[in-house]
Amino acid sequence: MKTRRQVLIIFLACITVTALVAGVNYFANPFGAFAKDTWYSYAMTRNPRTAKISYLQKHHEDYNAYVLGSSGSSALVKETLDQATGEKFYNLFYYGADMKDVLDTAKYIVNNYEVKEIVLPITFSFAEEYDTGEDDIHYMMKPEVTGKSKTSFYTKYLFADPLYVNDM
Repeated sequence: MKTRRQVLIIFLACITVTALVAGVNYFANPFGAFAKDTWYSYAMTRNPRTAKISYLQKHHEDYNAYVLGSSGSSALVKETLDQATGEKFYNLFYYGADMKDVLDTAKYIVNNYEVKEIVLPITFSFAEEYDTGEDDIHYMMKPEVTGKSKTSFYTKYLFADPLYVNDM
């Protein structure tokens, strides 16, 4: 009887810790993975692929033109593009992006939002990479963009190292 009780206590402790980690990661949302009001600009420093799509899902009506590409695209100033074209740009650059990231993002925005223009700055180093992978939690694309498993994606963020929340 005593052993059963100890096993039950250990089991309940494990469940409690697991639920606590998931709850903290969900409510703090340090990567902007969960589509809710969050500090998007901070989450974009953690994983711009995830945070920018989460932001766009809530604010897509504010934009009709997009800049896609790797970090070299970050130099394009939204206000200058808006003024030059008369459109409303959103810069969807991702650091470390490859051509597959851009292709997936382009398909996603064209299929889900009003798109009048897409600017795609391409450098040689950017063009030579296709599907370099997204094993690191800082480089994962949202499943709405990639078509991959939502369960797998959100599970990785729910059970991410709680120290990510500590850095906020």
